Amino acid sequence: MKPSCKSFPLLLIFIFLPLLFISCSEKEEVIIREQKFIDLYAHILILNEFADDSLAEIITTDLLDSARITPMQIDSTLKFYRKNPERWVEVMRQIRDRIKELRSIPLNLDSLEFH
Repeated sequence: MKPSCKSFPLLLIFIFLPLLFISCSEKEEVIIREQKFIDLYAHILILNEFADDSLAEIITTDLLDSARITPMQIDSTLKFYRKNPERWVEVMRQIRDRIKELRSIPLNLDSLEFH
């Protein structure tokens, strides 16, 4: 017996719908460029030293928004570096150096830019 044309679209739906769900559920992890991450993370650590938890959350959200970075990208980047301990040590050294540099200049929240 020959399949009807009516069942063909239904067959396509059953084939491609699961593929759509599988591809959407596997989110690609986006790693922030190293220099941008170092600069951003150093700013977050410094600014959070001076704030209580609720203010720290607001400041961090504002910094991430201004840098066009999501919390998920921060998490992905941290996971990436934690899987590469030697690289993570070097990045942390650069963050520490950046914090020292930032502490030596006057803070101007209006001019924060992340490249």
